[in-house]
Amino acid sequence: MKGLPFLVSQNVLTCFKFSILDNSVRAQEDLNLQRIIFITRLHPDEYSTEILYEFKTLVITSFTFVDDWNDPIITPDIFRIFSKKLPARHAVEAYISQVKAQLSYNEYIEIKSVDTQKPRSSLSEWSPANESTSNSLDKILKEPSSLLFFVGAIVEFTCNVNNKYSQSQLGLILQLPSQDDVDSFKNIQVMVAPPEIKEFVFNGELNHQYYTDLGWKYENVGLSTQYEVYVNSGMKGQRKQYCLKHHVTSTVHSCQGDTLHKIVTEIKCSDKNYQIWEKGQVVVLVSRTKRAEDIIFVGNKSETIKCLTTAIQTKSQWMDYQAKVMALADVRNDAHIVNTLPIFNYDSFPFEIRSVRLPDCNTGFVYFLVSIKNRRKTYIGESLNIQDRFNTHQRGAGTIFTGEATNRPWAILAYICGFDGRKLWMKSVEDNWQRLRLSAINRGVCDPRELARTALHITNNSNNELRFIQHFE
Repeated sequence: MKGLPFLVSQNVLTCFKFSILDNSVRAQEDLNLQRIIFITRLHPDEYSTEILYEFKTLVITSFTFVDDWNDPIITPDIFRIFSKKLPARHAVEAYISQVKAQLSYNEYIEIKSVDTQKPRSSLSEWSPANESTSNSLDKILKEPSSLLFFVGAIVEFTCNVNNKYSQSQLGLILQLPSQDDVDSFKNIQVMVAPPEIKEFVFNGELNHQYYTDLGWKYENVGLSTQYEVYVNSGMKGQRKQYCLKHHVTSTVHSCQGDTLHKIVTEIKCSDKNYQIWEKGQVVVLVSRTKRAEDIIFVGNKSETIKCLTTAIQTKSQWMDYQAKVMALADVRNDAHIVNTLPIFNYDSFPFEIRSVRLPDCNTGFVYFLVSIKNRRKTYIGESLNIQDRFNTHQRGAGTIFTGEATNRPWAILAYICGFDGRKLWMKSVEDNWQRLRLSAINRGVCDPRELARTALHITNNSNNELRFIQHFE
C-alpha cells in the first residue's frame, strides 16, 4: 500500500488489533490542552455547535497570541513550525538574523555553501551557480545555503555516518571553530546528542562534562555528499556544505512525535504558504508541548481561530473508512474488544471495490465465493492464505466445482478472519458456515449476500475473536 495511509493496508483487518489512546500523556498537567487535543481528534461528524464553541473558547484562553514575529517573547530557542517548507526556510533566515543581532562579531562564524551548476548533458567544468539554481537547491536539499556557528547553536545532522551520527540526530556547538577551518570546509567538532534526545534547551552555565555524563560525545563533522540535482532550465547543480542544518524549524509533518518546550507558528487562510489544509496538521500542531501557553500563534487571532476550526472539520477521502477500521480493531481492557458486532464492509471505501486488495498474510481465512456468471452458485472454503487460494480457484485448479468453466470467474463476497493460523478452528467454522448456508437455502433464501451473512451466527459467538469482512453489499 505504498503512498497510502497505514490503515488502508489489506492486512490491517486480518493481522492487527489496536488500543486507542484517548489521553495525552505529554499534556497530562494541562487539562485545557488535553481537552483541545481530544476535540481536534474527533471525527468531523461528531462536531456540534456546542463542541465547536468550546474549542474556540479554549483556543482563545489557552494558547498565546502575538501580533508579529518581532514580539520579544519569540526568542531564538523557540521552535518554529509551519505547514510548508517555504515559510520554514524564511524562518531560518530570520533566526540567523536574530542571533547575529544579539551576538558580537567575534562570537559567531557564518559559512555560505558553495553552489555550482552546468547544463545537464554537458561535459564542461562546474561553474558558480546563479540565483535560480541556488534557490532550487534550497528547495531540494536538506543542507542550507547558510549556517551560523556559535556556542550554543543546536544543529541537526542531514546525513548518516556509521557509529557517529545519523540523519535528524541532534548536535550542539560548544567550541567555536576558526574562520580559516570553516572557509576551507575542514572538519569541525560537534557534540552529538544520544539518539533518544529529540529536543533540548542550551544552558550556557553547563560545560561539556555535563553533556558527556549524559551520553553526549564529540565527533568530527565534515561535508555532506555532493549530489547532482536537476534544476530549472535544463541545468543541474550541486552544493558543498556541512551535513548540518539549524534545529529551529520544521514542517508540521516532520515534527510528528517530537516533544518541544515551546513552539511558534503562523496560520493564514488567505495565504497558501501558511494554510493548513487537513485535520491531522492541527492534531500534530497542538500536541507538541506540555502546556497550551507554550504554543504561540503569530498574526490575526480571529483568522487563526477560523483556520483551526475549519481544518478540524475537514474530512479526507479516507477518514470514514479508517474510522470503521479502528472501530473494528479497537481492543481495550486486556484484549476485550468493544465492538459487539465484529462486521466490516467497504461501503466507505473511496474508490471502486475492484481496487480493494485481498490480504496476503498466512493467518487463516474461511471465505465465501459467488460465481459472476451465475449468482446462485456459491462456494465456502478455507485456507491459510486467501490471496493464493483465490488465484488457484480463478485458474480452475481449486476444486472440481470451482474449476468448472461455467462457474468461473469467481468473486469473494465475504470472508472470516482472526484465526491466527488455527487450522482446526478454520475447518470447524467452514463446516458450520456450510451448514448454515444449506439451511438458509432450504428455507428458500437465494440471495448470495443473505447466504454469506449466515456466518454472523458464528462470528457473533466467537468472543469477538473472529471478524466478518464483506466485500459487496
